Amino acid sequence: MTRPEARGRGPAAAGPRFVVDALVRDHGRAALMVDADNPAAIAVYERVGMRGCLFGAAGVG
Repeated sequence: MTRPEARGRGPAAAGPRFVVDALVRDHGRAALMVDADNPAAIAVYERVGMRGCLFGAAGVG
């Protein structure tokens, strides 16, 4: 979560970028899951170079 006045300035991408870079460096790849109805998170992950791949999942309520 990013404070509204800081949105669009890059701080939200710093953490994911650090983690993705470390995972790719150490393991050759990185992956994560994000809800399709979370466009703010998707935008952050796309800014750090990730791309989407849709798949189905089931949950237990």
